[in-house]
Amino acid sequence: MRLGDVADDAAPADLLARLRFDTWNTLAIRCEGRRVRIWLGDELAIDLTDAAPNVCLKGPLSFLFRGSPAGSRRTARFRDLKIARLNAEI
Repeated sequence: MRLGDVADDAAPADLLARLRFDTWNTLAIRCEGRRVRIWLGDELAIDLTDAAPNVCLKGPLSFLFRGSPAGSRRTARFRDLKIARLNAEI
């Protein structure tokens, strides 16, 4: 699933306003089959199900950082990154 392709439509309008740039943000991402849920802190920010027939349900995990203004450089940093396999079979 390419979440970035659909997350813009699924995210609440104030999501960027809730991100903190002066400290760490806590994100939790849970992918179950075609469903993806993303929490910002303790609040569910995105809950979407991709109905596209060609969605890949297995493969590498990657993070895409988008939205930098032209000519600027931004860095995405991760701290205490934990990845766990869910028990359910896909």
